[in-house]
Amino acid sequence: MSETSSSRLRLFRATPDDQERLLKLYSEKSRDGHVRINLDMSPDVFAALSVEGFKNEVFAVEDVSTGELAGAGVRNLRHCYVNGTMETVGYLSGLRVAAKYRKSRAMFLIFKQLRDLYLQGECFGYLTSVFNSNTVAKNVLTSGKAGMPRFREVGQLTTFVFKPQYLSGPRSKDCETRTATEADIPELVKFLQTEGARYQFFPYLDEEDFRQQRGFLKELDINQVWIARKQGSIAGCMAFIDQSAFRRWKVDGYSPVFKKMRGALNLGNALLGLPSFPKEQQNFNYHLLSLVCIRDFDAEIFKTLFNKAVNPLMQKEKPLVLLSLFNGSPFTAELPLLKFSFKSTIFIGYWGETLTQIESLDNRFPHLEAASL
Repeated sequence: MSETSSSRLRLFRATPDDQERLLKLYSEKSRDGHVRINLDMSPDVFAALSVEGFKNEVFAVEDVSTGELAGAGVRNLRHCYVNGTMETVGYLSGLRVAAKYRKSRAMFLIFKQLRDLYLQGECFGYLTSVFNSNTVAKNVLTSGKAGMPRFREVGQLTTFVFKPQYLSGPRSKDCETRTATEADIPELVKFLQTEGARYQFFPYLDEEDFRQQRGFLKELDINQVWIARKQGSIAGCMAFIDQSAFRRWKVDGYSPVFKKMRGALNLGNALLGLPSFPKEQQNFNYHLLSLVCIRDFDAEIFKTLFNKAVNPLMQKEKPLVLLSLFNGSPFTAELPLLKFSFKSTIFIGYWGETLTQIESLDNRFPHLEAASL
């Protein structure tokens, strides 16, 4: 990775010494959509990325004449299930080009490096998530320009946002629910491995992931995980995760029209029991519903566990609840009527040399862990 002869741009692998420049690049405001959401990774970009995979690399492009960062992209490697078998899959995040370098070769240089690494066989493909409102990013990814990977759509992912509350409707009457303990880890891991193999891209976890709080389990104690037992064996689990110590979603800004309407909208939201729209550059106060795995998509077990897990959130500062579900999930129908939603498209990227591998994906229902996005 060195300076190209045809430009003043240089690609390099960023280190913690580049924190200030990276944070400046990632703080640049989005220009798409009425409500512009951005990930706040301060004060430590690398700590924020640690939940995304077991190997995290930031490839940055600098203007050698000024020292400015023209762009950056993050490549994470994670273990997850593909067609029922554990594979190493890449995840691309933080793809960003500074406004003044939008017409430069910055993105080309990043993807050239990603292609070189990909063709070494390190991973099955590159997953990535793009807000549907971010038309610029979607157009770039699907442009088919030289050097860019092909992107196949995995599915539509909706992130729901609502105030903590109990879910209504029938609950499971023949299951026992409680928080997990250290003694439950071996059985919980076996359950997650067995059930996870039935999904496409479900995370592969082992006992040490829980004991060392690795990856998206960062700062999650085992006794924060709720489990449901049916006929003596685990039939479901979930947990709320608070990542606010090292990464937070925030409102980057509003469109001029929405900004004028925010006060009136918040008044209406308060009357309806909906979350309010925060001020620009203000972080959301939220907890992520994570580690959701329910045998046979049993909606009654889902609601029973949710109502147990959400109870502590209703007793304190009442952070918002965030959970992400793919279109077609039966759990969507169980959520509160009054909620906000943000829609994303999930793609898997690859280069032509590995087309057969991507075409082998079967029709298992997709699953992406919200705490690792």
